[in-house]
Amino acid sequence: MSSLAFLQRCRDSNTLPSCVNVKHHLNTRAAKRILRRTSEALLRERVHHTRGALHFCSKEIYNAHMELSNILSTADWDTIDKITYESSRITQATVRETQIKKFEKLRSRQHPVHDPVKGRSVFNLIDETLDCATESILAKGFNFAIAPKTIPKEKIITGVESAIRKLPKGIADEIREDVGSILRKSRPPRPNITAAERRSLRKLQDNASVNSADALQPIALIFAVI
Repeated sequence: MSSLAFLQRCRDSNTLPSCVNVKHHLNTRAAKRILRRTSEALLRERVHHTRGALHFCSKEIYNAHMELSNILSTADWDTIDKITYESSRITQATVRETQIKKFEKLRSRQHPVHDPVKGRSVFNLIDETLDCATESILAKGFNFAIAPKTIPKEKIITGVESAIRKLPKGIADEIREDVGSILRKSRPPRPNITAAERRSLRKLQDNASVNSADALQPIALIFAVI
């Protein structure tokens, strides 16, 4: 399961694991696009194959479970069941931690994060002194989106159903399964503003002089370092 979750996270974040990353000595722009599309297709196939392999393993484990439960005594079966469960739990936790570290390393290397706030300042056009929290939240710019407190699951499901209604049933069912699995495990994102910045936003919303004059404008300042 950890392997499937790792592959799905890679697929959903446009991150290529090394097992599907196709390389070639030809380094033209067209060749890079072809290799990228090929790698992404291989990743989707790897997800499909891994899902099928897990389904097969689940059936085999179920059959072994039924066979052993008929052969062993109740006490022996309970002992073996507890031992195998605890062993599998520890193994899964270890593998999951390894996969998370591996994914974060891949993502940071393939999708480096640039701080959009760095190098920005706020040009104050009103006759008020701005505290640090207010300047910080304004410097994030007009394109900054505050992390939601809840996940709009119903809206997401409705949008997915609308998007997949014309797809073949097998593909649509796989997408529904992936979306359902993601939503069941999903949690609201961590706040991306501080409590002080949130209070500053409320104060700005209640400030009549700001709302009427659009007086606070975030601007990017460019510095040349020699």
